[in-house]
Formats: sequence, C-alpha cells, structure tokens
Amino acid sequence: MIKNYKKLRYGGIAVALTAVIVAAVVLLNVIITSLASKFFWYIDMTPNAIYSLTEECLNAVNNGVLGYTDQKTGKHVDGINDKRRAENEKNGLSEGDEGYQKPVNVTIYFCADPDILMGNTAQRYVYETALNLADKCDFINIEYLNWKYNPSLVEKYRATGSHINSYTVIIDADNYYTEGNNWMAYSQSKFFAVDSSGNTIGYNGERVFASGILSVSSAESPIAYITTNHSEAYYDYSLLNYLTYSGYKIQEIDLSDKDFEFSDEGRLLVVYNPRTDFLSSSSETEVDEIAKMDEFLSKSNSLMVFMGPSSPILPNFEEYLETWGIVFQRHTDSEDNKYSYMIKDSATSLTADGFAIKGDYVKTGGLGYHIYENLLENGYAPSVIFDNAMSIAYSGTFTEKRFESPDDKTLDYTFGYSYLDGVERRIYDVFTAPLSSVAIANGNAVNPDESVNKSIKDVDGAVYTLIQTEKGYAISDKNGATLTADADGHYVTAAGTKLALVDVKGAMSISVVSTGSGAAVESPFKLMTMSVKINNTTSDGTGQLDPQNSYVLCCGSLEFATQKYLESAVYGNSDVLLSASTIMGREIVSVGLDFKYFQSYTISDLSESEANQYTLLLTILPPVIVFGVGIAVLVRRKYS
Repeated sequence: MIKNYKKLRYGGIAVALTAVIVAAVVLLNVIITSLASKFFWYIDMTPNAIYSLTEECLNAVNNGVLGYTDQKTGKHVDGINDKRRAENEKNGLSEGDEGYQKPVNVTIYFCADPDILMGNTAQRYVYETALNLADKCDFINIEYLNWKYNPSLVEKYRATGSHINSYTVIIDADNYYTEGNNWMAYSQSKFFAVDSSGNTIGYNGERVFASGILSVSSAESPIAYITTNHSEAYYDYSLLNYLTYSGYKIQEIDLSDKDFEFSDEGRLLVVYNPRTDFLSSSSETEVDEIAKMDEFLSKSNSLMVFMGPSSPILPNFEEYLETWGIVFQRHTDSEDNKYSYMIKDSATSLTADGFAIKGDYVKTGGLGYHIYENLLENGYAPSVIFDNAMSIAYSGTFTEKRFESPDDKTLDYTFGYSYLDGVERRIYDVFTAPLSSVAIANGNAVNPDESVNKSIKDVDGAVYTLIQTEKGYAISDKNGATLTADADGHYVTAAGTKLALVDVKGAMSISVVSTGSGAAVESPFKLMTMSVKINNTTSDGTGQLDPQNSYVLCCGSLEFATQKYLESAVYGNSDVLLSASTIMGREIVSVGLDFKYFQSYTISDLSESEANQYTLLLTILPPVIVFGVGIAVLVRRKYS
C-alpha cells in the first residue's frame, strides 16, 4: 500500500511537473509570438528577403518626406514637410489657421482583418511591408476598413470608379489643403511582377508603397495624358505602370475631342505607337491636334514619343517633331518607297538576329547625360536595351554645335541648336547605337553614300569621311587629306583614334577600332534623344534643366518600354524611364526600386558572341579536366 502510494505521489508530481512545463512552454510561445508580431522579431528566410524592408525603400520614403543631406554638397535637400513649413511661413499661417499645411500623415487602409491578411500568402507580403513601414516611419499609420458591414467607409474611394474588395489597399493622405481627397487605391495584382506569360515572378510592394506614399503626400498630383485616338497599339501596360511609379496620375485622352482641354495639373503627354496621323487643320469641323499639343508644351510641359520601324509615316506629326530637332531616318528606294532604318549590331545584340542591341550611354555631358548621371557616378551602368530600333537624326533646321570643356576634352559633346522667331530649342543624344552598328532598310544594308555611315566624328570634333579613289576606298580628314593606313590596315586620326574600312553586305563603311584620349567617338545612329525649349535662361548657364522649360523625349524603339525590359532586374530601361520622367516633370516623385524575384530565374545579359564563347568554353573545359584527372590517376596507379 505504501509502495503504491509512493508511486502515485511520484507519478503525480511527474505529471504535474510535465503539465507545468508544457503550460510554461505554451505561455512563453504566446508571449514570444506576440512580441515578435509587435516588434518584428523574425528571420526572413525567403529568397531575396521578400519580407524584409530594404534600406533603399526606407530612405526613399523618409528622404522624400523629411528631406536629407546631400553627401556631395553637405547641404540639406528639402522634403515634403520642409516645403509645407516654408509655405506656412510665407503665408504667415499657424496651426489651426485655415489653409495651414500640417506635416505629412499617411494612412494605409486594408480592407480585411489582420488574421485574414496573415493567412493569405499573397496578402501577407503586402501586409508585412506596410507593417514594417509603419514601424520605421512615424508619419505612417495602418487601419482596417470593415467595408462589407459598413459600405459607407469606402464611398469616398468608390467616387472615382475604383473597385473596392477585400484585396484592395488604399493609401490616403489626410492633408487639410487637399481636403482629404489625395489618395490612391491599389488592387492586389499591382504589388506583384509578372512575366510575358502572365506568371507571377516577383514582389513589387516596396516600389508601389514608396511611390504611392510620396505621391499622395505631394502638394501636386501631376497628370500624364495618354493619347488613344490614333489607334495606339500598346504591347502591354508596363509603361503606364512606370509613369505611375514616377508619381503621375494616368488619364487617357482623345485629342480630337473639341470639348477636351488640358488641366492645369497636366505635366506630360505620351504618344506611343500611333497608327494614324494627328490632325492639323484650320477647318471648323476638325480639331487641330498639333496646335493643341503645341499649346500644351508651350506651358512648360513635356512630351514622350515612342515609335519604331513598324510605325507608319505620319506626315503631320513628324513635321511637328522636326521643329524639336527630331527626324526618323528612312531609306528611299528607286520607286520612291520609304523604309525605316533598323539598327543592327551583331557584336552586342542579345539575340541572334542582331536587332536587340545595347545602347551606348552618353558619358561626356549634355542634357542626355544628366538623365542617368547619378547611375554612372555610382558605378552602376546596367545594359539598356533597344529592341527593333529605328534611328533618329537631327532636323536640318538645327545647327550642329559643339560644347568644348576648357579643362577636360573628354567632357566635350555635340548637340543640335535652333533659334527661330525668338524661340530657342536644343536637342541632345541620350543613347546612341554601338559604333559597330549598321543600318538595315527593307532587309538590306543602307549604302554609306546616302547615309551618315560615311563619316565619323572623333573625340576632338574633327570629322573623317569615307571617300572613293582610283585605288578603292580611303578615309580623308576635314581638309581633304587622305589618311595613310598602318601595317595593320588602321587609319590613325589626329586624336589617336584608329579607324578601319569594313564591307557590310557590299556596302563600305568606317569602323572604329579604338578611341583616342580615353573618350568615345560619337555614333552616327541615335536611339533616344531629348529636346528642350528654353523658356527660362536666368537660372543657370544654359537653362536646360529649369522646370519652366519644355521637353520632348523621343525613343526609336517600341519594345524599350515593354514588360520584357522594364520589369527585368538585369536591364536599366526602367532606371532611364524613371529618371527621364523626373527631369521632364515638376515636383514629380520618382521611386526606382527593383522588384524581388520569388525564385532564381536564368536571365541572360550576354551578347550573342559572348554566349557562343561561354558555350564553347563550358563544352570543352569539363571533358579536358576529367580527361586530365583520369590520365593522372592512371599514371599514378601504374607506377605506384
């Protein structure tokens, strides 16, 4: 009996101790889980740290709102709060006064409860990013709208036709001066990147949140107008998405509509792949679209044009672009048929046909260089791809001028200049084709005798021209003197650049072997240009970066602004587009954050020639190594 009692007592103690330990573990787990949820105590084990907030995203939001110190100059750069404070001081307003601008206060609304958000894989990505932002930024709050039981909560957001459901995320700035109407609603799909087949490949939440928060906080919500009445054919909507990331609100317009008028909030007009011409008429029955466009640009606004080799000839529209220095290069055959130049470069192309070429950055200066200056200074120069590109030339009404630096000749650059009827316009290269490129028209190489292929401009500004002599072809300088070829068949210029004569499908042209002075020779083929109308010349030496000026960006590739290149973390097309839209707008918010891949994808940035080299290397090297090791083992065993 006593033994049984002892067993029972010891057994009871063991059971009680086990129960206490289990209860303690459960309680500790509840406490740790609660604290981890509140203070974000977790390790992000996902590929590319999808749940973690990057420093780039946090800096973009904080710098935009609170301002920051420029590392180069040591000066403070104003944020949105600084601008509001300055406006209050200018108007003598204090808190409580009508019109007083309060510091930024942003609320992120979710249309589902936290447990539902955490239980859905896709929504959890978005929710975790918002929680991280609210934790790190005092001016960001998170709230939940029980819209199913109280529909009136979302009536404000339905007013403009936004579709609200459990997956909707709303970013709202309760700013007094906007009367609480500055907000953006996003569907769940906006937070994710997809490939050309519609498969979800990555998370885009940081960029969407950062651009949205800064956009609704800005005093100005600029509009990007998209023309739709010329049978514009978009490949996809990536271009429009990136304009949204830049802080624009998108509005589709019919320029031929007599009742349509541009708003004072309009900043940018986008023309992408028009298939019919713009109206240019003085009749009472038709609207002069060209005049409308010109009036819009005269008010310090901007235009983006995307056309390619497949784009039809549009006489009215292209005649207007000529006033901005822009001419699309075309070949005219014996029957007076015109064919667009297609730029081909087998040496750098990503595809076997040679038409997906890498654009050359302009690294010497000018307005084009300013678009991506920060990228180059940070040592970051991703490949920018122009697929199926049509080349651009300067209009004949523009005089070619050269800027010469007194201190560093590598900073010299050429631009086009026009001054007519008191209006000053300039056009600059943004991207050019590689020097090894050739122009193809209707399937054949363009004859150098009828194109700019026949001359090369050197780093010192001197022009060298292809000439035909009794003995064949040669290269002459500006004075008409013929250069002498060296032992390698190269023609050396005064600046030390080596040139060679090459035969491309029976068409002789000049090829650059190497450049002198460490600078780049200017390519004859322009892939992207930026034109500026100088409206204010008092702010700096040229006035070219003044917000009062008008700008026209022209791109000769439609594919440049498609999902294939904009949504890729490998290429720099999105960086260029975001930066250009910032320069062209006023108080535009631009957030250049890359999306995070869910898993590793094989994305190649190799040219065709590089791919062939690696293929050959990887095909031969492994068998050679295995054969060598086998011989060594065999010999060692034989003589051991």
